[in-house]
Amino acid sequence: MPVEAAAGFREERTVGTHLEALARLLAGIAPWLELQASSEESPQESALRARYRSWSQQAIASALDPKSPDYMRFGESGQTLVTRHSWGLP
Repeated sequence: MPVEAAAGFREERTVGTHLEALARLLAGIAPWLELQASSEESPQESALRARYRSWSQQAIASALDPKSPDYMRFGESGQTLVTRHSWGLP
C-alpha cells in the first residue's frame, strides 16, 4: 500500500498507515455491519453482511495478534496511539 508522508515522517507513517486504513474502513462500514436483517431486506444482502462481519472480526483478531503477519504494531508511532485508544486498548 502506498504511503504518503511529509519529508522526514515516512518511517512513522509507514508504521501506522495500514492500521489507519483498517480503522477508517471499519468505522465506515460499522453502521451497516450492525444492522439487523429486516423483512424488506433480500437474503443476498443478509448473507453479504454476515460475510463482511466475519471478515471484519477476523481482520481485528489478526490486527491484535502480535504473532500474526497482519499485526498492526500499536503504540510504535504517534499515529497508532489515536487508533489504539479508540479501540479501547491500554
